[in-house]
Amino acid sequence: MSSLAHSPPNHGPRGFLHFLRDRWETFLNSIAEAKVVADRYRSLSRLSDAELAQRGLRREDIPMAAFRG
Repeated sequence: MSSLAHSPPNHGPRGFLHFLRDRWETFLNSIAEAKVVADRYRSLSRLSDAELAQRGLRREDIPMAAFRG
């Protein structure tokens, strides 16, 4: 997942606007990544134990598998 920087560079108003744009983009990318993980988790959790076993997973492995992809 992405992380946010906490202090903007001191390059005047234009630099500050670039900083805000970059932080906003990072924020939106983080949301998109979280949605992908949530969708992956949801699809894996709908599988039967036998289907999970065919993928080499157990039900308790689903959260980590969702993050790994």
